[in-house]
Amino acid sequence: MEGQWQAATGQDTSPEGYTGIEFWSSPKLATLLTKQGEYIKTWRCHWFVLK
Repeated sequence: MEGQWQAATGQDTSPEGYTGIEFWSSPKLATLLTKQGEYIKTWRCHWFVLK
């Protein structure tokens, strides 16, 4: 997807010093968050990452 975006915008696909997407090596918290809907009362799970 990243390469397609760069090709569509006319950017160089391998510029000098480009290291890719930065991910967090050690987040403070990574867990599932359960949340109940306001109108439809079902519980939904969301993946939550605290940087």
